[in-house]
Amino acid sequence: MIALVVLALILRTIGVLDTNSTFDKLAGYVAFMFAALGIYLFLNAADTATGGRGLPLGPVLRR
Repeated sequence: MIALVVLALILRTIGVLDTNSTFDKLAGYVAFMFAALGIYLFLNAADTATGGRGLPLGPVLRR
């Protein structure tokens, strides 16, 4: 999750310095990705905290 935030900031910085809209769009897509991941992890924690089984995280997110 933190890596996606850093990647979005790097892409945004490159987009500003190069005045290239492609990097700005990529930074926006990456920002949506880490926002969606954050919501998913929050819902998993909320479901687990209320006694549920939680959402399937898969092997990649368990690391």
